[in-house]
Amino acid sequence: MNGFYLLIIPLAIYELTKHKNQRMKYPLFASLLLILISFLLTQSIWGTAVLILSLILTLSIHFKLKVPKVAYFIPLLRIVIVLLSGYDITERLSWLGAGIKIISKRPLFGFGPGSRAQILPLFTEAKSLSIYIHSYFIQIGAETGLISLLGIIILLWGILKELFSGDEERKVAGISLISVLVYNFLEYNLSVPLVYLTFALISGAYLNASFSLSVFKNKILAVLSIVMLTPLLYYFTAHYLSALVFSAGRHEILHNKDRIRAEELYKSSLEIYPFPPSEYALAALYFNEGNNSQAEIIIQQSQSANLIDKTTKRSGTKEILSTGLIQFGIDPLELLNQD
Repeated sequence: MNGFYLLIIPLAIYELTKHKNQRMKYPLFASLLLILISFLLTQSIWGTAVLILSLILTLSIHFKLKVPKVAYFIPLLRIVIVLLSGYDITERLSWLGAGIKIISKRPLFGFGPGSRAQILPLFTEAKSLSIYIHSYFIQIGAETGLISLLGIIILLWGILKELFSGDEERKVAGISLISVLVYNFLEYNLSVPLVYLTFALISGAYLNASFSLSVFKNKILAVLSIVMLTPLLYYFTAHYLSALVFSAGRHEILHNKDRIRAEELYKSSLEIYPFPPSEYALAALYFNEGNNSQAEIIIQQSQSANLIDKTTKRSGTKEILSTGLIQFGIDPLELLNQD
């Protein structure tokens, strides 16, 4: 997420200061504020490098430094830096291939909005679960089909149209927008709701200046936008409800010492949405009872256990559970026996 936020910073600053429509400055200012807050909450060496390059691009735009050709290459250089800091490129491409195979099963209309429970097992079989979790392109393709992907194609067409008809300053901003789209084909950050909404706001502001459509085409674009946002709205709702149910289960085990009720609530939370804290809390319940095999099964099926295990270089059930709980801001002493 760091890389994406830093990629978008010069675009937010550019639109905040250059856009003619004063009313657009308020949502853009809010977007920029969220971006800066998120940067302060994260730590990344590569992210710092990208930030420096982003600032160079921003300065070249606003102070009209005589380095326009260099500025064109900055977005591409940022893509390379961020990609080098993540997974191996061959692994990303294998995830993309698995995603295309899943979409090909129901290409036109997909499996339906919010059909994570139906789609996730297919990715588990392909051993490529990570792509669905992190790729907005794959998510909307799998859930709502190729029709919804037309929205992205229209957006790309609009950016390219503006890119080749705008002034030099807008060309630099347009190249950055395209670099974000290219970057997200391999790095999968557009699935994060805040990232996607920020990108949509800035893209809309960028295109609003001179890009126009007929009333009929505008209605079509509005329908496509609603379809594209459906998985996003489901994510917001399901994630929030799952977190509430998890909190109720945590309260039962900590204050009422009702292990059975807590287990029911954790399972209910996971039925709504695969909320990682619920996975680790449920596994901790089984581990505390000595049912290590059941705890290990939940860990193996977890969305994030493999990443945690790779990071900590540990293979013990207790260590992975403890690390997982800490990662999600939960004190292991609360839910995990330390005997």
